[in-house]
Amino acid sequence: MTTAYTLDNTESPLRDAMGEDLSTPWAYGSGHVNPQKALSPGLVYDIDTNDYIAFLCSLNY
Repeated sequence: MTTAYTLDNTESPLRDAMGEDLSTPWAYGSGHVNPQKALSPGLVYDIDTNDYIAFLCSLNY
């Protein structure tokens, strides 16, 4: 999960689907896709196995 919202489209706090209680971090976000954010992943590690090996060797592993 990379995107989770705490407010609905009316800017009200999300409610749990099983009742009228406010939702918790365990109840919202998962399974929702924001296409605009999916196209802009932010931080991407462009490294390969050799880069990992060099890093681990620099730490004396």
